[in-house]
Amino acid sequence: FGEQRTYSNRSTMSRTPSHWTKYAELPLLDGAVRWEPRHAWSEVWRVHLRSGGSLIAKRAESTEMREIPVYKEILEPLRVKAPELIWSLEDESSAFMLFEDVGPVTVEDEPRPANFR
Repeated sequence: FGEQRTYSNRSTMSRTPSHWTKYAELPLLDGAVRWEPRHAWSEVWRVHLRSGGSLIAKRAESTEMREIPVYKEILEPLRVKAPELIWSLEDESSAFMLFEDVGPVTVEDEPRPANFR
């Protein structure tokens, strides 16, 4: 995660989002200095790290919790080009995921094949 990425046009928060506070001690998040919301309608953040790198953190509920099994059982074995799922955990009501940050434009932002990875 050593590459410095700079993005703008999004509000930022320095504090860890409330649902992530119990996981803030994870070694991957230990150097988090800023959490940047990716979309107003979802619980996805770009986590800026003290090292200069960044990760994508996602919290999912309900049917979105299927994302972890899709990654582990379909995308990874088939070697589909997708952001790497670095860490995941499911509790009784939510799924928490950390992904590699592949840049400012994603398939969610602009749904074109070139932006999937």
